[in-house]
Amino acid sequence: MPTRRSSSSCWSTPVSDTDAVDAEQARLAKSGLTSVDERATTCCYARQDKFWVPDAPDGESWEIYTVLEDSQTFYGEDDGPACCGGSSEESAGAASTAVACC
Repeated sequence: MPTRRSSSSCWSTPVSDTDAVDAEQARLAKSGLTSVDERATTCCYARQDKFWVPDAPDGESWEIYTVLEDSQTFYGEDDGPACCGGSSEESAGAASTAVACC
């Protein structure tokens, strides 16, 4: 799985589909890591199924996601600018500079 680190202190790992998201979430849960589930969320110009591991052992946040479809907007009305796991300020800045965790 290709993983990339962004400037907003998280690791982003894309996977092939929602089944792969579920499998990774189950695998990490068996290791004792808790996660925050986000399904059908719009973030970073894409509708995604994903989850976050906010307190990963390395001190970073981990994001595992799959893109369901493209979006015309950076985030959805219900998701808000904090859709990328950071604060509203961080994500709003990311939207304007196209540097985000997702």
